[in-house]
Amino acid sequence: QAVPCRIFCAEHAGAASPGMPPKLPNAVPVIPSKPKPKPVQKPKKVVEEEAPQLTRKEIEELQLKATEERRLVQLDLYEQDRKNKAADPVPLEEAETLVENPQTKLPIKKPDIDKFWVQDINFLVYLPSDDVRLAPDGLDVQERLDAMIVLDQQLRTLLCMRMGAFWSQVLFDESVLVMLDSYLRFAPRFFDTTPDGGAEMGDDEDLLARRVSRRMFQVWYRLSQAKENLHEFFSEERFGEFVKRVNAFTVCRVLDLCAIYSESCRVRLQILLASVFQHHPTLSDELEKATPAIAGQLWKGYGALSMW
Repeated sequence: QAVPCRIFCAEHAGAASPGMPPKLPNAVPVIPSKPKPKPVQKPKKVVEEEAPQLTRKEIEELQLKATEERRLVQLDLYEQDRKNKAADPVPLEEAETLVENPQTKLPIKKPDIDKFWVQDINFLVYLPSDDVRLAPDGLDVQERLDAMIVLDQQLRTLLCMRMGAFWSQVLFDESVLVMLDSYLRFAPRFFDTTPDGGAEMGDDEDLLARRVSRRMFQVWYRLSQAKENLHEFFSEERFGEFVKRVNAFTVCRVLDLCAIYSESCRVRLQILLASVFQHHPTLSDELEKATPAIAGQLWKGYGALSMW
């Protein structure tokens, strides 16, 4: 007959101490087995379809299309920048314009007065021989005409520039001031007469000479004005600094301007001089100091003529 587990343990394990639980035989611990990991399913390989091979012509067409789209986006940016400047104008010394970087072809901001706007023109100088009445014998007439035509075209290019580019050209291109000064020195005055043996101008040459003279004065007049329109202007405080920086207006040049244009452009010459003396106060002091010397030379000339 089977012995109950409790009696069987008590008999084989021996009596336990009073108050202590009966001793149990040493039991072997049972270590639970780890569950087997589930097999990881490898992702199925996706077979990519090969892109169709494009011909060279198709690639070039795509490149041209992308370039054109990028160009249109940039044009929109430039147009928006122009509208923003027109809506909220600022003085030229502070203004900036969005342009294309020549190296990267990306839009960048450039100050409106900067070397970036300077064109490679290399202005011609006006020589005494360019006045046919004073030209020496044997001078090639066609060569003189060709030089005057080039000078006329260069002046037209300069005058067609917007205000910021015009001032940038004058500030950073030394040939502009050399050309302007040469004309004031050698251009015919309204009181000049044809000397004995001098040649008379033909109709075409006379028209060309008058056009060059008119454009020369327009350049000088533009240099004297702080404002050209509602969107292009210098601040009154800073314009005098730019006039002094260019150093275009001196006592001698002011007198030459009066000698050449006092008859043909009297009203605009008065406006020019008023603006120059307003923004270049030291010029008035220089003229006042030079006046006695000029008057003395005039009196000497008058005395020599009286004796003659």
